[in-house]
Amino acid sequence: MCVNWFRRGAACCARPRVVPSFLDLLPREPQQSLPWAAFRERYDFIDALHGCEQTFVYHQEGDVGVHTAMVCEAMRASESYQAAPESEQTLLFAAALLHDVAKPVCSQRGADGKVRTNGHSRVGALMARRILWEMDFPFAQREAVCGLIRAHQKPLFFLERPDTERLLIELADTTRLDHLAALAEADMLGRICDDQQELLERVALFRLAAEELGVLHAPWPFANDHSRFLYFRKPGRDPRYAAFDDTKSRVVLMSGLPGAGKDHWLRENLGELPVVSLDGIRDELDLAPTGPQGRVIQEARERARVYLRSGANFAWNATHLSRQVRDEVITLLADYNAHVELVYVEASAERLFEQNAQREEPVPVEVIERLLRRWEVPTRAEVHSLRVVINPY
Repeated sequence: MCVNWFRRGAACCARPRVVPSFLDLLPREPQQSLPWAAFRERYDFIDALHGCEQTFVYHQEGDVGVHTAMVCEAMRASESYQAAPESEQTLLFAAALLHDVAKPVCSQRGADGKVRTNGHSRVGALMARRILWEMDFPFAQREAVCGLIRAHQKPLFFLERPDTERLLIELADTTRLDHLAALAEADMLGRICDDQQELLERVALFRLAAEELGVLHAPWPFANDHSRFLYFRKPGRDPRYAAFDDTKSRVVLMSGLPGAGKDHWLRENLGELPVVSLDGIRDELDLAPTGPQGRVIQEARERARVYLRSGANFAWNATHLSRQVRDEVITLLADYNAHVELVYVEASAERLFEQNAQREEPVPVEVIERLLRRWEVPTRAEVHSLRVVINPY
C-alpha cells in the first residue's frame, strides 16, 4: 500500500512532511459548493477515488469520488454539522472526506462481477491517520476522525448483532456516537440507491438505541478502571458490575513510533523502574531491527515473567504499534494480575524523523515506513489507564 498520497513532493515512501491541510479549501459559507477540483488537484488520495468503481445497485451515483463529494456536501448541509462548534465541524468534515479513502486500495471484482471493498473501513482508518499526521492535525481530532472512519459502517448493521448493548458500549468508548450517526447519515444521503430510506431508518434506530443506553454523547460510566478493563477483555460481563481491583503489580507499557521520545520520557518520569527494552535486547543479542525479531520478543517475554512472578513493578519499552501485538503483551500481563498503564508517545512527522536521525543508531527508514502501515494508536479500552504524551522534547 502506497503511504504518501500528496501529489506534489518526493517519491513514495520518502520521509514524511507536513502537507497543506484541507481547511483552507473549505468555503466560509455553508451554501457555497466545495471546490472539488481543487481537492483533486492537491491530493492524490482524493484524485484516486475517481475511477474507482462501486456496485451499481448500492451506488447509482457513480464512482467513489462522486460519492465522496456528495457525502461531504451532505455533511456540511446536515443539522448535526451546522449546530456543532468549529472544532467538531472540522473532524466531521475530515471523516466525510476520508471515510472511503481506502476503497481504491481494497477494491476487488468478484467472479459475479460485483466490486467489493472488504476491509476498507479498517484500512481507511490507518490511511487517514498517516494523512492527518502529515497535515499536523491535532491529536484528539485526528483520532476522533480515525475512529469514525473505522466504525462508519456499524450503524447500518448493529441491529443484526446479537449483542447490541456491547457493540454500542465498545464503540462509545472510542467514538462519539452522535458523530458516528451523523457520518452514517451523510454516507446514506451521499448516494443514489433504491433502499436509501431503509438505510436512513437504520441510522435513526442506531442513534435512538445509543441515546437510550446513555452513550450517544459519552462513554459508558464504568464503576472503575478495573471494571472497564475486564469488561473489554471478557465477553459476557455485565458493564454495571463493579469489579474488585485485585491487581498485584503495576506495569507501564510504552508505545510509539521509533524516534517519538519513549526512552526520554521513561528516563525523565520513571527512571527508578526496571525496564524490559526490545532495543536493549537487540543490542545484547547483536540483532538488526530489520531482521527476524522472534528471539528478541521471546527474551522480552521471559524477562517480563520474572518481574511478574515476583509482583515487581516494571516498564516494557517497545513500539507496540498494532493492536494485535499489544493485545498479546497485555494478555500476558493480565494473566499475572498486573495493572496495565499504557504510555503512548508521539512526535510530529518532521520532528520524529529528525529525532530518529539524531539517535546513536537510527532506526532504518524502511522499518519506520513498515510500522506506519500498521500504526494503530492505543485506546483506553485496551488497558487500565492510558496516558498520551505529544512531543515530549
